[in-house]
Amino acid sequence: MTDQVSIRNTLRTKLLELFPDMSLYFNPTSLIELNYPCIVYRVSDRPKSTANNRTFKVSTEFELTFMSPAPGIDYTANVLEIPEAEYVRGYMSSDIMHEIYRVTIL
Repeated sequence: MTDQVSIRNTLRTKLLELFPDMSLYFNPTSLIELNYPCIVYRVSDRPKSTANNRTFKVSTEFELTFMSPAPGIDYTANVLEIPEAEYVRGYMSSDIMHEIYRVTIL
């Protein structure tokens, strides 16, 4: 458990460094009112690597969703400063632009 919290805090620190003016939310409930622009992030997977019937590495995959009412803001250059980050997709919903990225931390 502590390792997962440490991994999440490492990602949070990096996001705050890269995007100091954005609100940051980890797994917000529907009761939380988001302040835009913001980043909503969550653990999306914990893939493991095995050999000889043993797990030798478990990584943590996060989904980052950048949300902004102003379309056309490109976060890609900054996000890709995070190792193992990749662009997934973008879409508009309820007049809010969503840009989704995946970050895998080993």
